[in-house]
Amino acid sequence: MACISELKSRAGIVDAVAVLHPTQLRREINMRTFRSAHREYKFCQTDLRLGLQLLNDLECPACSDGMAGVHIDANMKLFTWLRHRELWRQQHYSEFFADDASVQLSLQALDLATGSTRRVPDNICNGLWAAASDGQQRRQAQQKITGRCVATDARHGGPIAAANLVGSGEHYGYAFHIAAHNLMTSGLQQLHIDIMRQWAAWSERVVEALQRYQPPTSTQQQQPLHQQEELQQLQQRIQELRDLVCTGSWGAVRKALSHAHGTLHSQACQMLWQPGWTSGCAKTLGEECEQLFSYLSRFSGTTRNQSLAGSSDALTEAALHFGRQKRAKQSLLLVQRYKKFKEQETRAEAERQLASLEQTPPQEREQLLLMSVVV
Repeated sequence: MACISELKSRAGIVDAVAVLHPTQLRREINMRTFRSAHREYKFCQTDLRLGLQLLNDLECPACSDGMAGVHIDANMKLFTWLRHRELWRQQHYSEFFADDASVQLSLQALDLATGSTRRVPDNICNGLWAAASDGQQRRQAQQKITGRCVATDARHGGPIAAANLVGSGEHYGYAFHIAAHNLMTSGLQQLHIDIMRQWAAWSERVVEALQRYQPPTSTQQQQPLHQQEELQQLQQRIQELRDLVCTGSWGAVRKALSHAHGTLHSQACQMLWQPGWTSGCAKTLGEECEQLFSYLSRFSGTTRNQSLAGSSDALTEAALHFGRQKRAKQSLLLVQRYKKFKEQETRAEAERQLASLEQTPPQEREQLLLMSVVV
């Protein structure tokens, strides 16, 4: 320190803080202050890119005419332990993760509209032995966030939106909330989910329940004031969901399996929900979420021990970095994809002509060959 002070004095460098506030104690730079300063710096850099440069890395520049395809999946590795850390802290970012209170309000509104009194966990892959299910429930009881449900662009693989799974498994309502609130307003045309066969039937029942729902009038006045306010909020959310999905635009959304995941389903399920068998459905890779999860899961060793706000901010910054890389490489990838498509189109046209030639009668085939020789 003495050497540094001596060098400053020789160079004529003056400590401005010491001159302006000579009696003020200097704050030391420890781990907590450095972490807070780094968070604020990262937030300012992101705000500069979003606000001034108008570059949103969560939006695809090639999908300006609407979202042609979106893949929604959940990652249970991105959980957060129940440690009660930094309960006072609020999240810096709100662009990627949906508000937890809004998501839970949508889930409660769906339960109210469908008449569901309890939310049954989706223990489809736990088997018939109760110990497997009990183990998952015990593990989730020690977690504040049990996972993250993420929506990605099915054509170009960029992140779009996400929601925290709070104290539960991968329920259908999380994907429904993301699709209704984040995707329908952006012109969603095609939706991919790994369990579309079950989810599509469930979503149809939910839409019918939202259309038929009538708010009670007699029992509401007999309830306490706080319950009346909660019921009014639920009824307002039911009306919002009804306006979003009970229109012709929701029925026009093509629903299909994710292509790579759907190859493991039964043949009957593939014929009904595989993109290659669905009319008007584009055939994509269908595992875009897994590509994003392979990057986000690298941060799980750190985010699982952070607070809710800290883990959400860290994953948001990671998703923004992933989207920034996608944006930088997108033009080159689109050119390569177009060249590959033209080669496949030329090969398919040649195979089609060859197949039609093999089905031609022998006399007509000889005439076509003679005409080709003359030409």
